[in-house]
Amino acid sequence: PNVVDFIGFKICRPLDTPAESADHNWRICALFEYANKGSLDELLDIVGTVAVESVRSWMIQLLAALEFYHRSGVVHGDIHCGRVMIFRQATGGTTVKLQGNIVDYLPCSPGKRRTLATSRSPFWLPPELTENDAHPTPKTDVWDLGIVFLQMGFGKDVLHRYTSANAVMNSLDLSAPLHDLLREVFRPDPKKRPTAFQLQPSEFFRVDAPLLESSQT
Repeated sequence: PNVVDFIGFKICRPLDTPAESADHNWRICALFEYANKGSLDELLDIVGTVAVESVRSWMIQLLAALEFYHRSGVVHGDIHCGRVMIFRQATGGTTVKLQGNIVDYLPCSPGKRRTLATSRSPFWLPPELTENDAHPTPKTDVWDLGIVFLQMGFGKDVLHRYTSANAVMNSLDLSAPLHDLLREVFRPDPKKRPTAFQLQPSEFFRVDAPLLESSQT
């Protein structure tokens, strides 16, 4: 329920390319389930941050989505705020869903993983991806979802304001449950980093803890 439905696709020649053109590139259009409230990226552009109650609820939903991917043998490979879609129900409830990464699975894909060009520090990248010929794994998905988590709570520009996740943990007076959770999500050694399944019982998701010790919201 927390994965955006992939409805279908269409393969066609770009409209501005004449049939007799030597350019044989084709366009693939993917159709996904309609998110009536857009993406998390768009929401954060407007509101800046999300209330802690929503951060907690949405992360639980996204961890469930990520667990489904990994249980199905799929590495997402490109998790960011633009991949998180928001659905407002007629009953007033809000659901978030993770949209799939289709581009990297297409034939002749460049295979280039995002490099966090919006970040001013390479330390935001999962350490294992700094090696030559490295490929995303389920553990890099966990790291990337951790960045989305921080952006929900502290703003998209957290990547600019801090040099790394460790800098966030060392600079802010985080509540103990949140600090413990982030310490696990951003473990440098991917072998010691928990899976999405292992993170779901974390204390932060089970208690009414604030993001910051000095804050009650």
